[in-house]
Amino acid sequence: MNKIPAIIGLGKTGISLAKHLSKFNNTLFIFESSPNSKSLKELKDIDIDFVLNPELSDNIFNSISVIYPSPGISKDHEIFKYAKDFNIPVQTDMDIYLNSSSSFKILITGTNGKTTTACMLEHLLKEHLKDMSVEVMGNIGKPVLDFLDKKIDVAIIEISSFQIESCSKLYSDIGILLNIEEDHMEEPSTEHKIEILKGVIEKQEVRIKKIELKLLSLRIVVWGGVALFVFAPYLKRVFG
Repeated sequence: MNKIPAIIGLGKTGISLAKHLSKFNNTLFIFESSPNSKSLKELKDIDIDFVLNPELSDNIFNSISVIYPSPGISKDHEIFKYAKDFNIPVQTDMDIYLNSSSSFKILITGTNGKTTTACMLEHLLKEHLKDMSVEVMGNIGKPVLDFLDKKIDVAIIEISSFQIESCSKLYSDIGILLNIEEDHMEEPSTEHKIEILKGVIEKQEVRIKKIELKLLSLRIVVWGGVALFVFAPYLKRVFG
């Protein structure tokens, strides 16, 4: 019997995952505690059968191939315990995009300033790479899989600590860490975030192409002109 992928969460990323997985599967399991009418309509418009909130049982988890959590799904979710017990792999939309896209990938993370930095960087790169396609995506409200089939030369990807923790491996050309501070109580603690990022560096296969880019905190936001000056020679060496 062919096994069935399962998606946890039916927000923008969940719908994006469903669209992508529908290209290779006939049926999906969807776990969503509070499905809304808009999300359900979008799901029904996709050419795929789905089972919404199947019973959490051994029989169901013996039928699951891969579990795809949406951003923000806690690692304490009951489904992850089943995944461990049944040896079900857990992947994210980020895993799919980072492994499948041929674009030059820039990951941006940190507690504060991710979106501002990503948008500023997009503006700077579009000014200097007018003949290239530059897109910002990710935890900015634009799921990465919506861009997988598009020709993109440079992908600026905002990624949260939750997404970093959930990714099986991180493949990028540049990684920018802005800051690590205490914020929402339901998110990982500062110490936990540091451990997550240390794990990424020590355990994951992070590929840096040719040149390392060092960015000091949020100076790119405050000193746009200086950032432009710093980026120009770097871009010339990377992209020619």
